[in-house]
Amino acid sequence: MDLPDGAVDVVISYNVLDHVGDPLACLREANRLLGEGGKLYLNVHAFPGLLRPVLPLLRYVDRPHPWHFSAGQVRRLVQRAGFEIDSSRSYPVKLPVSSLKQRVASKLVLHAVHVARKISSG
Repeated sequence: MDLPDGAVDVVISYNVLDHVGDPLACLREANRLLGEGGKLYLNVHAFPGLLRPVLPLLRYVDRPHPWHFSAGQVRRLVQRAGFEIDSSRSYPVKLPVSSLKQRVASKLVLHAVHVARKISSG
């Protein structure tokens, strides 16, 4: 973004991280934009950790989403980008269930929500 370092106090990312080419670079850019102690409000679709071995394969089935994360993977990305997570929660994703793929996804996908504070220049 064409803003100086530390230009904002809050970054809100809602259902973005699984759509970008480089999720860690996206979070590091959020870190760069935030002033010291700035807050990141992150919401991303996440899957149960037991599905982690097959998540990379989902990009072939779910083409609009090049990334599929477990909740733990999201937490680790946020921390690697220089944030400390202040609070987290998850809730089910409400999807239309007109196809088998959507019915299965509606049972597995959660919104992983994190409020994180900038602690370093990730």
